Amino acid sequence: MIIDQNKMMPWKIIHYTRVEVRSGVFDGVFLGVDGDRWIAGRMYTGKTMSDGFDENGEWRYSHSCTSPNRFGVRNMRDAIASYIEMGRAALVGDVVFERSTWDTVDRYLVGQVPLDGVADLAAGWERTAVGGSVNALGGSTYLLPATLAKRQLLGYLRRTVSEAGQPSTCQGLSLDEAYEQVIGADGPVRFEVGRNTYWLTHDGHYNDRHGFRRHPHAERRGSDS
Repeated sequence: MIIDQNKMMPWKIIHYTRVEVRSGVFDGVFLGVDGDRWIAGRMYTGKTMSDGFDENGEWRYSHSCTSPNRFGVRNMRDAIASYIEMGRAALVGDVVFERSTWDTVDRYLVGQVPLDGVADLAAGWERTAVGGSVNALGGSTYLLPATLAKRQLLGYLRRTVSEAGQPSTCQGLSLDEAYEQVIGADGPVRFEVGRNTYWLTHDGHYNDRHGFRRHPHAERRGSDS
């Protein structure tokens, strides 16, 4: 299916799917963005892969998220929740659909801040108990190109923050603020959300199995190069 972006103006469609939900019947959904505004839409039910929109680019119905906020983080989260729910209602959503949605959104978010020339980064997270001791929960990556490291950190944040809690003894960011930190990062960053700590750092080691061209920071701590 090809979407005519000129008819969809001002929305930039960053993810969509349309499938044959039963014999001869097609349905689909789309996710769009315009600056800090996001939209989740349901296509028309039709007979082909190409009739989800009418001749004017209109669709069946949609949910627009347009509240002013930095990077549109709250709008993004609300729109994606609606998008996934619409996908289920249209019988086009499954685990693969959700994974593909988040992967596409992460790529879009990372592209909001230029990272040309930024040295390689490692992403990581850990969960800290209220008393200050660190549990075994956590993880980190090898040094990666900055864009990939930021995508990895977005994934860590999304998969782990629901169990971070917000204990009163912890001083940390809200989820929206945490997303803003990652999206806006053009180098190392470290922050807390509840009991979880997240970071990007130039320190770390490379994995020889990764075939990308290395761009280490001049003051990186690590024996490999």
